[in-house]
Amino acid sequence: MGNIIWLSSYPKSGNTWFRLFIKALLYSNDKADNPFDLSGLHGATMRWLIDFYSGVETSDLSQLEIDNLRPDCYRSMSENLEELCFVKTHEISKTNSNKKPIYPSQATRGVICFLRNPLDIAGSYAHHFSISIDEAIGRMQDEQLYYYSESNGLWPQIRHQIGSWSTHAASWLDNKELKVKVVKYEDMVNDTFTTFSELVEFCDLDYSIEEVQQASRNCHFDKLQEHEKGQPFLEKFPKTESFFRKGKVGSWKEELTTDQADQIITSHKSMMTRCGYLTQGGEVIAH
Repeated sequence: MGNIIWLSSYPKSGNTWFRLFIKALLYSNDKADNPFDLSGLHGATMRWLIDFYSGVETSDLSQLEIDNLRPDCYRSMSENLEELCFVKTHEISKTNSNKKPIYPSQATRGVICFLRNPLDIAGSYAHHFSISIDEAIGRMQDEQLYYYSESNGLWPQIRHQIGSWSTHAASWLDNKELKVKVVKYEDMVNDTFTTFSELVEFCDLDYSIEEVQQASRNCHFDKLQEHEKGQPFLEKFPKTESFFRKGKVGSWKEELTTDQADQIITSHKSMMTRCGYLTQGGEVIAH
């Protein structure tokens, strides 16, 4: 059994919120005054991490060569860990050119897969990247969407495929090699304590009800919003006013036109139905 729990999500689906919670829980005595401290919670696609655990300078390699290194890199990372480690990824679950899973079972304790209604993602995604909602919707449909794919610089992250919202969700939900726990953003908002408690149990962490409650309070969305007014959050996109925007369920009703909502539903109807965001007849389910 590996020592890594992958925190997988399409962007703007609650991944960061949970990482702030888990850091507040693991280091409760240190994080009350600085809820933004995410040190020690790494990203799977960070270049330095691949360099360190592979012992190879990825700047000298092609993307294909980097992806072929990654399963062994994560296995090495897991073997060298003395305790459970939470690692974020926005990447789809896929294999490399050697037909090896990028995220190998030998390195993995489990996967927490965060899902969010794509209708709500669109506005949040547009805000985060300072783009129009129409452009955000287009990216959410793009099967070939990659991050850090530009060739005009050595980026802090390696190139990785995000894909469309539907493909991203399916890639993790249909992964039979890993133990996957699905959690909905809507449940995180509507019943934060119960949802986070279930995730703590899934991770087999030994914390009391009171400790989980305190960690939940320390990273309450309102508190994060207030804290960001005085201290910028490092994961905020430079052109964006704030990272913690609304955190609401159903905000799409105020942000999307009827045509925009219909476009998202048409593009992702099958997966939205599977994930409980649409009825079989195509009606949006209220959460």
